[in-house]
Amino acid sequence: MGLNDVNSSVSSGFTVPGYDTVSPPGGIVATSNPAASAISIASAINAKEASTGVKAIANPVVTMGNSLDTTFISPNGESVYINGKQVSIPAGTFLATKNSQQRQSAILSALNTQSTVTGVTATPSQGGGVTLTAVDGRNVSIWFDSGVSGLSAGTFGMNANDVKGINPVTSPNGQTTLYGTVTLASATPNAPTPMGPGSIVVGGSADAVSQANFSSLGLVAGSYGGSNTDRVGRLSFQVGAEANQTISIDLPDFGPDGSITGPITSDANAGTPTVGISTSNGAQNVLSQLDKVMNNVNAASSRMGAIINRLSYTISNIANVSSNTTQSLSAIQDTDYAAASTALSTAQIVQQAATAVLAQANTSQQSVLKLLQGG
Repeated sequence: MGLNDVNSSVSSGFTVPGYDTVSPPGGIVATSNPAASAISIASAINAKEASTGVKAIANPVVTMGNSLDTTFISPNGESVYINGKQVSIPAGTFLATKNSQQRQSAILSALNTQSTVTGVTATPSQGGGVTLTAVDGRNVSIWFDSGVSGLSAGTFGMNANDVKGINPVTSPNGQTTLYGTVTLASATPNAPTPMGPGSIVVGGSADAVSQANFSSLGLVAGSYGGSNTDRVGRLSFQVGAEANQTISIDLPDFGPDGSITGPITSDANAGTPTVGISTSNGAQNVLSQLDKVMNNVNAASSRMGAIINRLSYTISNIANVSSNTTQSLSAIQDTDYAAASTALSTAQIVQQAATAVLAQANTSQQSVLKLLQGG
């Protein structure tokens, strides 16, 4: 891919497998290419940050299942494979007596038990399915054994488009691999460029655009940022435990001279208004400009709505993680309390038994003395 800064026209370096040491390598998952992961691409761009003034952040890889299919019935436990790791769902999960919530709970527990190995965490989806997230942007490959009759992605509450069944004997390399996208940000907002501070150009020459698959990275060739756009500020929210795990929202200029409403509000502070409806031509012109302004507002609203949805999902995910952590801590504390109570009861029984034996021994000695005195 080519990423060019307006001022220096520096192309990003090539990605190499060494940039990404956490995505599954080709030897484990044939369809996974660590050099093409979001982690590698972000690293390649950041390697030229000093020249371009552009920083790249690897976005999480997410696959969301909408529902969980309860038609699969089996007394046995089944397995789903994530990044080459077999995750066994406990036997009894897929009984006819188990409803979707009980199945979902067992599946989530099994998946999260292996999350430190797979790099993928599982959370419940709003539709009752299972959402899988690789927060660091690593490649994610998920599959199940298609040789098990009736088994499907829906059995595990997962997205059928992202989770495929394969025959490990005849087609061991038929997995689907999900790749992450990257977010670009200006690391030098005060640097002078032809477009203004903080400008970014993605694509460069026409040949670079035709050869690079920007859409797979979540990028669109073009010019962004700088003083010639409608962005007047940016809010960034830290949404993860790692550095650079942020979600940013650009705030457009809704002021009277801004590019959003400026066509009809630019004279709001002027002594003599220039936008009016006192004449037929003026009214027609205002209606035409109003259509443009409404389109600008709708476009800005849709961008903000998309970011708000991402924030809402992140908040929900963090809340689920917090809830699971609290439940785990409670279970650990309950277990410790039970063990301590058992130990205390044992100690009290032993102490009482010892006291009883000692009292009996003392009584026996007194009885012997009385017999001797009587004799």
